[in-house]
Amino acid sequence: MISISRWERWLVASLVLVALTAASFGTAPSVAASGAAPSTNFEAVCPAPAPGTASCLALRRTDIAARPALAASPLFTPSGYRPADIQSAYALPTTLGSGMTVAVVDAFDLPTAEADLSVYRSQYALPPCTTLNGCFRKVAQDGSTSYPSPNTNWGQEIALDIDMVSAACPNCKILLVEADSADFSDLGASVNRVVSMGAVAVSNSYGGPEGSGASEAYWDAHFYNHPGVAITASTGDCGYACAPSSGGNLNDVQYPAASPYVVAVGGTSLTGSVGTGWTESAWGNSHGGAGSGCSLYEPKPSWQHDPGCATRTQADVSAVADPGTGVAVYVAGSWSVFGGTSASSPIIAATFGLAGGPAVGAYPASYLYGNTAALNDVVGGNNDVTFGTCTVTYLCNGVAGYDGPTGLGTPNGTGAFTAPAGDTYHALTPTRILDTRDGTGGLSGPFSSHIARTFAVTGHGGVPAGATAVTGNLTVTQQTSQGFLSVGPNAQNNPTSSTLNFPVADDRANAVTVALSGTGTLSVTYAAPTLGPTAQVIFDVTGYFTPDTSGATYHALTPARILDTRDGTGGLGVFSSHVAQTFGVWGRGGVPSSAIAVTGNLTVTGQTSLGYLSVGPVAQNNPTSSTLNFPVNDDRANAVTVALGAGGTLSVTYAAPTSGPTAQVIFDVTGYFTPDTSGAVFVPLTPSRILDSRDGTGGLSGAFSSHVARTFGATGLSGVPISANAVTGNLTVTQQTNLGFLFIGPVAQNNPTSSTLNFPLNDDRANAVTVALGGGTLSITYAAPTSGPTAQVIFDVTGYFTP
Repeated sequence: MISISRWERWLVASLVLVALTAASFGTAPSVAASGAAPSTNFEAVCPAPAPGTASCLALRRTDIAARPALAASPLFTPSGYRPADIQSAYALPTTLGSGMTVAVVDAFDLPTAEADLSVYRSQYALPPCTTLNGCFRKVAQDGSTSYPSPNTNWGQEIALDIDMVSAACPNCKILLVEADSADFSDLGASVNRVVSMGAVAVSNSYGGPEGSGASEAYWDAHFYNHPGVAITASTGDCGYACAPSSGGNLNDVQYPAASPYVVAVGGTSLTGSVGTGWTESAWGNSHGGAGSGCSLYEPKPSWQHDPGCATRTQADVSAVADPGTGVAVYVAGSWSVFGGTSASSPIIAATFGLAGGPAVGAYPASYLYGNTAALNDVVGGNNDVTFGTCTVTYLCNGVAGYDGPTGLGTPNGTGAFTAPAGDTYHALTPTRILDTRDGTGGLSGPFSSHIARTFAVTGHGGVPAGATAVTGNLTVTQQTSQGFLSVGPNAQNNPTSSTLNFPVADDRANAVTVALSGTGTLSVTYAAPTLGPTAQVIFDVTGYFTPDTSGATYHALTPARILDTRDGTGGLGVFSSHVAQTFGVWGRGGVPSSAIAVTGNLTVTGQTSLGYLSVGPVAQNNPTSSTLNFPVNDDRANAVTVALGAGGTLSVTYAAPTSGPTAQVIFDVTGYFTPDTSGAVFVPLTPSRILDSRDGTGGLSGAFSSHVARTFGATGLSGVPISANAVTGNLTVTQQTNLGFLFIGPVAQNNPTSSTLNFPLNDDRANAVTVALGGGTLSITYAAPTSGPTAQVIFDVTGYFTP
């Protein structure tokens, strides 16, 4: 059999489009030019909403006559796409979804909902879904059977929603809740109701223009923030930056799709057939267009990094929505063809049901951004159908990669909708793969402030194609201004999290555990207070993660000191420059003899010259990569993830400009990797700030006092699920009123015996960590020489481990 790609199938699909449209959809619509009046062969079944209320978003074809059917018949073929078409177009498995409840939230009552659903499912030979067999359940907003008053318009929306859940996930249970009214207070309360009843996904095919920051913040907090449940919401049907009744004001997008807590679902035009294949484009034509644009009020979620919106961007993902390529729906005794993002939202909710539902505490939109390869990238089409005001190309055009109308694309199976199974670790001998001073890594010459640059990681230093994340060491040198470096999978000229903080004239390094982009690259930004300064950047890779069982799994430990040359812990004395020393790790601090790599914290003190430390599995008197850079009279620490040498050892070298200087070295172990499945697997995340005592992020507001441990929750934030038992991240101190150190760990300690981040006065510093969680929390202590000083503390999470 000759296999052709989805895009190659476009040629075939386009040839059958004319026949398909004539047979199933009537006259093919022409694409509307900007500012063109919409055609009259469809209608919005609900009127535009009043302030504080929502409108249902279903669009019904009026040029295809409703066809009555008293019962299902194999001789009768309704117009519009069938369940088999939806399943074929999106490679959805028909055997999954048993036991999963997908909920639909709508306003008012459709008295014939169950009977209509029975006709739809019988027509397409889907298994019965009734109240009697426990598959279908309809409740009022309060959970009772005292339903609200019927409404013909919203009734059509209800039928569309429950039919599309059936089409995408025939084995899922369907829970319909009918809100008392279209007020957001009633619709939101209905979302809470179905979540309390065990729904794993909730479809919301309604919306209205954004109201105010205060009202949306209230609705977000009270109705739509449900980690562990896939809350989907339609982005609307009037194209770019246009919400119903808004008058087309620029940047008017749909709520609740604007909420950062929901999966915003855009729409496509879908053409093809089960036999010939499928092609899609961003929906924007005489029937309307998928809503997209920038929120006026909502913050951008941590997993979204498109540059055109500083706020939340619509959409995240999409499915068929164009009424011109619409779906068959049975309602109140007749078959009709429907479309709108009202159709795509329940399809996406049902796909989450097929995938088994999100992990407890997770925001499933993050799954989509973490596995874009499991989605169909939609290229082509334009949704700027009304005003011609779109100036940022990807916000209104279907382009390669992320775009506004279709988000990341459409389902290609359930892979992108499934909680990541996690990645296993492969340790490497540290290798330099980026050095802007000599062009290593392809980036020659210093970084300019606020200009992100990208370099290839896979294929270099032993990192293979298919790696999802790496560990390594990021170093800055020759910086002409203070500032910070930020490293991550996506280019950001103005990053919101930091990796390495530094002043002028001070070479600094920080360890990283960081996700790679889908093409195996990393992006680095040098952020200085102004646009003029420059800096040279170095990156040494120390290991990588792959999404399989071929690597090692992780075991977190409570931090323990296993080397301190000041008192002989670990069996070593003071280091001399360029003389490597080796110490045993196995059997110490909880590390077993099966460990092949460890995480920990390397500290230097008492150094008599500037220089750097290098740690690795092999002794090197003249190492070619660095772990920790430092001047004189400055205690410094850096986290490490490093392979163990033969016999479970590590070797450290102090490299100074000459052979005379000495330095004291400390190593605290925080965990280990074993080559089996007994430990935890790693899930990389896009860096996200989950603690900032300066503004109360993370629940700890105000500076830390010396020797008073404080605890904050780390799970349920920025994609870290409740199942996580350890996290990777970056710990930063600022505004400290005395020198000292920070300690972070799973247990609160007012007087910790190991350190994570050492610092003097007036110097913002950061250090990477890999740290065990204590019941989903982390505890931090600021230890100064006295009990008076204070310090502000920041923590950016970069990934997590789960068993």
